[in-house]
Amino acid sequence: MTVGQVPQNLAQYIADSNFGPIAFLMMLNLILIIAGMFIDGSSAIIIIAPLVYPLAMQLGIDPVHLGVIMVANASIGMFTPPFGLNLFVAQSATGENMMNIMKGIMPFVIISLAALLLITYLPDISLFIPRMVYGL
Repeated sequence: MTVGQVPQNLAQYIADSNFGPIAFLMMLNLILIIAGMFIDGSSAIIIIAPLVYPLAMQLGIDPVHLGVIMVANASIGMFTPPFGLNLFVAQSATGENMMNIMKGIMPFVIISLAALLLITYLPDISLFIPRMVYGL
């Protein structure tokens, strides 16, 4: 991905498209969920965060809120098929068939995606404690 400059091209596309904050966050969630399906969450954050941070600041998105969104996406990617790391951990721990594990986690994926939407589009959820503690 780095050699092909995929993240840079993606960031340039987002910058050129003049998305608003809602569309930008929707696109970011989609990119991070897809990245999380194939690579671990910390790698996805390390690759994508430096590229989207300046765009988020231009759109007026709080940096703490952006970080919470990225971590939530990374955690969902850890158990999302086809290559979620936690799927393989569960398979080795239980000895269960991978298809049975994937069927079993689908309700949790749906609930996690709903929670992600709430976190993304209601920033007060993720900013309540920082604002309370630091008076932001």
